[in-house]
This record gives sequence, C-alpha cells and structure tokens, in this order.
Amino acid sequence: MNCPICSAAPAETFSARFVTAQKCSGCGHIYAQDPVTMQGVQVLVDPDEMMKEYAARNKRLINFWLRSGFIQANSAVLDFGAGSGHILRSLKQLVPSIQISCVEADDAAFKFLHSQPFTVFDSLEQAPRGSFDAIILIELLEHLNDPVPLLLEIKSRLRPGGRMFITTPCGETRTGYRRTSAYDTPEHVQFWTEKSFQLLCEKTGLNFRPVPQRVMSPRKTLNRWSYETLRAMRDSVMGIRYLVGYLQCAPQGSN
Repeated sequence: MNCPICSAAPAETFSARFVTAQKCSGCGHIYAQDPVTMQGVQVLVDPDEMMKEYAARNKRLINFWLRSGFIQANSAVLDFGAGSGHILRSLKQLVPSIQISCVEADDAAFKFLHSQPFTVFDSLEQAPRGSFDAIILIELLEHLNDPVPLLLEIKSRLRPGGRMFITTPCGETRTGYRRTSAYDTPEHVQFWTEKSFQLLCEKTGLNFRPVPQRVMSPRKTLNRWSYETLRAMRDSVMGIRYLVGYLQCAPQGSN
C-alpha cells in the first residue's frame, strides 16, 4: 500500500501495538497497512462518565476558544467525530446560544447524540457546505483512512474566515522516536510526523497555527510558564509528539 499523503511506496514495514505499520519512502508518514473500512471508528464510551471525567478540562478549553475568538456566542459549530459528545455538551452549557452540529459514524454514539439538542449527521455529505464558523477535529486525523480528500471535504464546510481546531498525536518525532501515544488505540490508522502533517496542510490549502498543549491537559496546570518551558525543551530535543492548534484556509497564491 502506498502512502495516503504523497503516494510514494513504503520504505519500512514494522509491527506496532495494534496494526502492521508502514513508513513512507517519500514524506516519512506512517500508516496502517491495508486498513479495513470503518477501522477508525470508535464505539461509544459511557457519555456520563466521559462528561464527568473531562468537565473541568472542557471548561478550560472552551474558555480558551472564547478568548481566542475561535467561537462566539452565536457561532455555528461542527464537531466531526463527536463520540460521546462530552465537549459539545459542555459547550452548550457554557454558551447556550451556540449552534451545534456533529458528524458521528458509530450507531450507538449517533443515537445518543440525537437525544441531545444537536443537529446530528451520520456522514459528512449531509453537512451543508460553507455553513460553519468553527469545526472541531479533536483526536480525529489519526482515524481517517484517506485523510487528504476527507480534510478537503471538511474544509469546504467552513464559512469564509472560519477555522478548525485540531489535535492529533505524532507517530514518530523528527529524531525517530516512536514511543508515543499514537499507537495506543486500535482504531488509529495514521501516525503523523511533523513533515507529513505539514504536507497534509499544503495539499489541502491550510495553514496550521499551534497553540499551547496545556489546553488539552485533563488537569489544571499550576505553573503555565514551567509547563510550556519544559515541554518546549523536550520537543526541541526529541521532536514534537502531539499537534494542537488551528487550521485555516491559506491565502490564495501562498505556498
């Protein structure tokens, strides 16, 4: 199987925890060998337990989104791969006037989300193009069998000036380090590197702006300066292990 990002042949095949993985000879991207249809779809995890576990983190994350202007009181938001919907439920509690839609392929999760005050689609094709101010792609890109065309389709759902918020683990750092969380989930089929993620952005006409990784921490960071300083030092030596930030349409004519 050739690379889903640059189409080059694999240079290496190795056994990861849950999949046989291949590393691209061109861009260095790592991907599951011959993933089956729906392999990346996760089943529903107890919604109330997830809500309880992530309530404090979600509140900090949503306040960060509000401060950064990613969302506003009347924004139209799409969450692709909403799962148990704990982020969306927190969002509706904190910003009641916000308009929430979501896409979810798992049947049980779809039924649960449909019971909430959200518009729910079981496929992206149902979501109208050019309709959303903000799109949430949290822990999503690593689940996609064919990320380039799908990200282009997701991008087409943005309104002019809209942005996406993404998080995804890296499967290999620029120093060759692979002991990351990317391989800890059986539904992961893409294992990003800094280089392959940048190529994904170029192919889809998107610019990536990283934000502090602490916004995704399940625990409150007491000393933000120390946290970010230590993380930056580690990443400068070992390479980035986790990508967090905004994606927005690149200006026409930019490279």
